[in-house]
Amino acid sequence: MKIYTRNQNAIVTAVTPIPRTKLCSLPFLLPVDGKLTTTDVYSIPGNALRGLGRRLLFRHVFTELLGADFDKTLAELPALHRDGIASLFENGGSKKELGTMTLDEWSSTYREILKDLPMLDLLGGVFMSQVFRGKANIGSPVLRTQETQKFFEAHRVFEHSSEPLPHLAELKAEVERTGHLVHESFFWTSSLMETPFEGTVLAFDAFLSLIARHKWIGRLNGNGALWHADIQFNGMDPMKAIQLFDEFLLDNKQNVLDGIRLLAESFHYAPESAVLA
Repeated sequence: MKIYTRNQNAIVTAVTPIPRTKLCSLPFLLPVDGKLTTTDVYSIPGNALRGLGRRLLFRHVFTELLGADFDKTLAELPALHRDGIASLFENGGSKKELGTMTLDEWSSTYREILKDLPMLDLLGGVFMSQVFRGKANIGSPVLRTQETQKFFEAHRVFEHSSEPLPHLAELKAEVERTGHLVHESFFWTSSLMETPFEGTVLAFDAFLSLIARHKWIGRLNGNGALWHADIQFNGMDPMKAIQLFDEFLLDNKQNVLDGIRLLAESFHYAPESAVLA
């Protein structure tokens, strides 16, 4: 059995000012005099990008590509299953939806569901108390500074930058003075752990590429602070990645729809959760 892995690196450059509220400060390991030490760095939360990408992927797959067929498949299911499946793919599902059974992650049914639904294998989620473990590790883009550049060079992420990079203290002072950063760049690395499914690898590349194509980082619904970003991947063409995933999905459309049916058939709601308010 062939096992797939993937690692993608990117440079994320702000095109518009980055609001202070969209940055977080994380402890970061840096090599200093041959030893590792920690420092605070500005970073974009990886979970925020996971949520953004999940919604973009949901809209792309189930609205743009499989819209009518997906709607028809959902319409054939009981209302509670229908709502739970839509929630699973769009926002990761909910533990409030109680099921009467669970599947062992090594069972044939569990694996068949993941094989047919690469989006689920990629990002995971919860459906009627069943937890599906996602394979993707969505990293937190870290601001490139004089200090963090040493870390990237030590790990051979990229060679020394010819562009002058600011010191972290200078950026902190800028944020305190103005409330935002202007035209700064981040290094972003995300990885896909081992999976036997080719579709998951294509979904991973498409997931990252949809974020790059979207270009706006922040809340997808347009509320709250947003900033415009240019994302350049190392060795990956985002438009080509989306195209390859689209071709795979359309070639395997029936498998995806069958996977949704299998997902619904494999679980039943617990009696106490079967009544909607």
